[in-house]
Amino acid sequence: MLADNVIFYGDTANKMRFLKDETNLFSRFLDVYIAGGVVGMLFNQKGENNVTNNKATIFADQISTESMRIKYFSSLAFIIDNSDLSEEILLKEAFSDWFSENYDQDSNNNKYKLFQSYAIGGIDILYDEIVGEATDKESYLYNFYKFIKKIENENIDDEMDRAILGGLMS
Repeated sequence: MLADNVIFYGDTANKMRFLKDETNLFSRFLDVYIAGGVVGMLFNQKGENNVTNNKATIFADQISTESMRIKYFSSLAFIIDNSDLSEEILLKEAFSDWFSENYDQDSNNNKYKLFQSYAIGGIDILYDEIVGEATDKESYLYNFYKFIKKIENENIDDEMDRAILGGLMS
């Protein structure tokens, strides 16, 4: 997964393009992808990547520059969705590709696909929160500020949420 392009389709591609090109808050599709994944995990919202002709592509060379961050968030997504597993199995499955070349590639691809589904859900949230009724770049920035303040004011009790929120704020 980290050696391949990541492609978003349809409405998600349109939202990514708008967030990157029109709001000036994100420099690359990759930035929208990572922020979307974090927001999706924080708000527990996933989405589906329905294939259409309309697409937004994050090229593999960009993915490789952020591979550790994507590995971290994908592992976190796996932990969130599989908290019912024993601690030993959970840690092995979540982090096996970090330390060994002898890991189950299919199992780890699933965690990257899981993070991508969180990213799609999070991109929907980002778009709604940032764009909403706004019509200019100043309004987008103000809406983003309000959204960050909204997240900061959330009651964060659990360490997993703190780790996700830390990723969004960094």
